[in-house]
Amino acid sequence: MESQPTKVYISYAWDNDSHRKWVRDLAVRLRSDGIEAILDQWNVSPGDNLPDFMEQAIRDSDFVIYVCTPSYKKKSDQRSGGVGYEGSIISAEFFVSNSMRKFIPILRSGEWKNAAPSWSMGKYYLDFRGNPYNEESYQELLAALLSPREIAFKSEAAFETYRRALGKGQNAPLLETKIVLVGQGSVGKTSLVQRMLHKKFDKHQEKTEGINIHYCAVEIKIDGKAELYPLSLSNRKTSTPIDVSSTETSSKREEKIRFPITFPITSAAKEFYDHTQKQTQNKPQEDQETLIRLNIWDFGGQEIMHATHQFFLTKRSLYLLVLDSRLTQEENRVEYWLKIIQSFSDESPVLIVGNKIDQHPLDIDRTGLQKKYPNMVGILEISAATGAGIEELKAAIAEQVNYLPHVRDLLPETWFTVKTKLEELGTQSNFITHDKYLDLCAENDVSDETSQRTLIGFLHDLGVVLHFQDDPRLEALGILNPQWVTNGVYKIINSHVLFQNKGVLTMSLLNDILNIDGYQRDKRLFIVDMMKKFELCYDIEADKTFLVPDLLPKDEPAELKFNGIPAFEYAYPVLPSSVITRFIVRMNQHLHENSVWRTGALLKIGKNNVLVKADIEDRKITIAIDGLEHTRRDALSAIRYELDEIHNSIKGLDAQKRVPIPNAPNAEPLKYEYLLMLEAAGQETHLVQDGNRLIPINVRQVLSGIESEAQRKERAGNVTNIYVGGNVDGNMIVGDENVSNQS
Repeated sequence: MESQPTKVYISYAWDNDSHRKWVRDLAVRLRSDGIEAILDQWNVSPGDNLPDFMEQAIRDSDFVIYVCTPSYKKKSDQRSGGVGYEGSIISAEFFVSNSMRKFIPILRSGEWKNAAPSWSMGKYYLDFRGNPYNEESYQELLAALLSPREIAFKSEAAFETYRRALGKGQNAPLLETKIVLVGQGSVGKTSLVQRMLHKKFDKHQEKTEGINIHYCAVEIKIDGKAELYPLSLSNRKTSTPIDVSSTETSSKREEKIRFPITFPITSAAKEFYDHTQKQTQNKPQEDQETLIRLNIWDFGGQEIMHATHQFFLTKRSLYLLVLDSRLTQEENRVEYWLKIIQSFSDESPVLIVGNKIDQHPLDIDRTGLQKKYPNMVGILEISAATGAGIEELKAAIAEQVNYLPHVRDLLPETWFTVKTKLEELGTQSNFITHDKYLDLCAENDVSDETSQRTLIGFLHDLGVVLHFQDDPRLEALGILNPQWVTNGVYKIINSHVLFQNKGVLTMSLLNDILNIDGYQRDKRLFIVDMMKKFELCYDIEADKTFLVPDLLPKDEPAELKFNGIPAFEYAYPVLPSSVITRFIVRMNQHLHENSVWRTGALLKIGKNNVLVKADIEDRKITIAIDGLEHTRRDALSAIRYELDEIHNSIKGLDAQKRVPIPNAPNAEPLKYEYLLMLEAAGQETHLVQDGNRLIPINVRQVLSGIESEAQRKERAGNVTNIYVGGNVDGNMIVGDENVSNQS
């Protein structure tokens, strides 16, 4: 699978042949500028189900352009034909989409009030009237489509600030991305980086206790090969690669990094150009080299560090899952890592890299994994020791990086300057005051407060710096070097003394652990503040003593006494250990008699004792309650709320809710959603198997132990019904009248 550039669906009415050609020409130009334009003229064949195509195209596209004309308005408002059906989908999306900026209206003919559908009135539109249309309107459209998603979908103010900044002067593509290396400990991640960047191997390579960040540039050559150029410490932040064999000056290489004149196209785009080569000569040039900066994040693989990965696994990345070819698929925990990446990184591409093939070939279920994980884009076998397969790996990295859609996000040149200077300051100091940042902005024509906040927020999202605008205590520390923060956190959680102290961190112990270069005494407590923000620890005594749940003993306390009954459970396709430790941090005020261990806790909620336990291997969390029957539901509700909040913060975790059956200890728990369906269908009782017997359960009674009937009815009624005028079926046809044939 290749990562795709920005996908844009174009909705329009077939007013006449001239209008159809105009829309097609617009799509051609968008594709020549690297946008994957989706158009029914190219993507629908005779016999295709048009409603399905429309729904999927609108849902899967990053943006939808709708071309407003009087005919488009009439068909959309009357829910007539294909335009009417698209209008129903788009207007419904307005109510459920996180950002209405996904839908961009352009005015092609008529006045806005006579050409815009009723559901679109009040939206900002681009004026494309006239032949030819205004070039500034096209450039504004292109800027919106190529804008960084962190800005485009953050807020109206942020996007408008970005749009105005682009219009002030010269702009440039970002040409930068992050590569994240993950995998179990001792698989050879660091050795792989050393072989790729420096062509060397150290069989005594020390394990990574934390994170190492390497900076380099990848040169994508005309023949498809790639070369990585490491960046020196002094100018690692300036995107100037070191290549002693090159005859090209560093300034020219930097210019290529900052202002490339090539833009890659996907395989679908190539097919399109072959099909329309007689219609346009405006094609991307594929005979030029490109340089892209890579920030390589090499994570330590020790299990204790897995809980922190979620904060650094971002969607602006290419992932290398490194395996030890001598180990089995299960020992490498391949599916665990693929699910973790899938959950935290929004389907970012993954290359599986089998290392140590000089000792044993890689043996995994390639076909099965590729079917199950569509974001897995390749499997490569290498040896960091001998160098075997390294060139092929570099070429694969270059190919994937070249097709990452965010790599060429446009940034105003003034923002680029601030970014570069901020990074240069970061090589000299781990802290940059907010006032220093404001001075830097003022010196480089980024003067208004909204622009300054938008830019620093974007750089935070990129992982270039850390700056927490939403937390006054953390914001006061200014702009931070992310490597300084992450390695400080890892230094603490990897402390053997802290482990022996069962996770109890005192100020004197903190000072001993961080008594190293770069971690001044007055800044050490900030690392603990970061751990609190990441839900890695909590206060035992405010700002004096803390507990790190990941360093608690694994064993459940032998003296624990509990006589409760199972009440609820969650089952997971993969259970990150951070779910239970974050839960413990959140619920620490309810810990009962200090009964807490690494994977569980006994809580006191009202007059109820609640036992919450995680089974990492069986991938489930169970909740049992002991207390007054009429108050159990409230205690369970408090537990479920916190766990659901954690689940919602991990995209794709897909925790399945299950209900243990009362008085049936051998029965399998039933899915909560299934019980709700039984109740909605009016089924009062249901038979379940408990060992060798069948027992009837009262569906409503079981559900009422979880949630009141009034709450269930309220939640079931919280549904938005979208009514589409007219009938639309699979026989809808494309044509000037866009009518629907009824069977």
